[in-house]
Amino acid sequence: MFPFYVVFDLEQFQSDVNQALSEPREVREQSILKKAGLRLVIQLKHVADFGKLSAATRDLHPAFQVARLFDPGNAEGLEGRDDGVMRSFALATLIGVSFRDIRQSPFDLAYFLADKIDAVNVEPSLPYIRFWDHFEENQPNVDLTSNDKAWALRQIRAPEAWATMNKSGLAPTIGHLDTGWSDHVDLDQAAIDHQRAVDLVTEGGDAEDPLIHKLFRNAGHGTKTGSVIVSRGGVIDSGEGTTGPGQITGVAPTATLLPIRCIESVVVMFSDQVARGIYSATKLGCGVLSMSIGGRPMTCLKTAMQFAGQANTIPVCAAGNIFPWVVWPANYPEAIAVGATNCFEEPWPQTASGSRVDISAPGENVWVAKPSLSNRYEVEQGSGTSYATAHVAGVAALWLQHFGKSVLLTHAQASGLSLSDYFRSEIKRTCKKTRWSDTAYGAGIVDAEALIAFAPKTAFNTVSLNQPDSNSFLVASLSSGWRWGHTQWTRIERVMQNQNYRSAFENEIMNAMVDRWGSLEPNGTKNTTFDPDSMESLENHPPERVRLSQTLRRTALWSS
Repeated sequence: MFPFYVVFDLEQFQSDVNQALSEPREVREQSILKKAGLRLVIQLKHVADFGKLSAATRDLHPAFQVARLFDPGNAEGLEGRDDGVMRSFALATLIGVSFRDIRQSPFDLAYFLADKIDAVNVEPSLPYIRFWDHFEENQPNVDLTSNDKAWALRQIRAPEAWATMNKSGLAPTIGHLDTGWSDHVDLDQAAIDHQRAVDLVTEGGDAEDPLIHKLFRNAGHGTKTGSVIVSRGGVIDSGEGTTGPGQITGVAPTATLLPIRCIESVVVMFSDQVARGIYSATKLGCGVLSMSIGGRPMTCLKTAMQFAGQANTIPVCAAGNIFPWVVWPANYPEAIAVGATNCFEEPWPQTASGSRVDISAPGENVWVAKPSLSNRYEVEQGSGTSYATAHVAGVAALWLQHFGKSVLLTHAQASGLSLSDYFRSEIKRTCKKTRWSDTAYGAGIVDAEALIAFAPKTAFNTVSLNQPDSNSFLVASLSSGWRWGHTQWTRIERVMQNQNYRSAFENEIMNAMVDRWGSLEPNGTKNTTFDPDSMESLENHPPERVRLSQTLRRTALWSS
């Protein structure tokens, strides 16, 4: 199957496993890696091959346990969806053994098994371990902090959005993939859907975080991020601070939080567990997924994100901390990848950056609930793209509640976009513009009020979508700032050469150009005339703008 020779010593592997399993049980249970086990994710060519897989793994070692990776369970939301691809994934686990216990590469083991059963793919699920010595989420920078516990809400203009939004709209359920929940006054139990909570760590628990992580710092990560999303309360209009019941007010205080406990700690995580969490939340019909976690790419994780995108959920993901690149699942195209800012609307120095970051939000020295077994009233400040992600997830919930998911989905489909891609284009269109490049920390800082205030746009909504040349994707692409390739240019030139379509689309294209480039004039003013000749003479304009000006002049949208 593989274009190289796989060297794998089965007898050595079995000896190593037996040695690991001979350790005292209490030793094995103290290690999160041994508790999670040596893990292989298998994608079968045929669902019927599951029995063949079970036999093959028992040949490797009798202690292997095999199960479906994505189990639909009793999910209520999407029973009618085609889960064929999802059903092809399986998980083989050796509990009590970690990858460190075997002297051969876990990839050699995976390739050996894949060749044995002729699988589509077999990957070892290796833990993503953060190097905590380089970063501490709860050490505030005293020079870049604010005592106003509502400063982050004010930065994204959440109070203004609350004042103008549709209060009678259906507040969505937010799938919260994290370490679970704990009892804290700033994570209101009434806001949590306990009945449907999913615990993938203990397989059947109620997703409560025990807050006992002797080997890790930052216990209760899910309580902290959850407080940023849904804590009940308000803000003090004149002055600083929030209103009760606690000290923290969430971005979407009327939404429901559905805990999906898929990790014990953000320090160590397995991508297959995150993939299972995405699938579970999607099957349960969550409108938004908040993922303040990130790690390694895996085929199962990519497939789960595609499943979520096709189901029209909005996956909001942390871009990552410390390292300059964007982690996974934020790096997948379905994700809304979020970077972090401070109270001065500047990028947090530890945030991931790059063209894959879509938007930024408050993430440095943000006030959050402080989980504790002895005190359920304390708060603290924390930093990380985890908290920026929680803010954007809350904004997504406000957007769905205000306009209604069905209305937004109609606009998205009319624009040729998934709901998550449409949300991406809308937050970029309405965000606070900043001094940084939009290829570094996203298009700007999310602006909840502007997102709620501006009616959703449907690209080319004056022309029937059944007409083959309507190409509704093009204006949506222009608004969201996506780079166009040759195919898109060919399509827009064909559209603009048709007099009937050109007259129908003119306003849409003008509006999109104002949204995308209207604030980029050298003198800082917004140019709404867009004279194609003068546009080419201006410096620092993106090449898409110059080429579009040439296209429009060539097709006589403007007369000279």
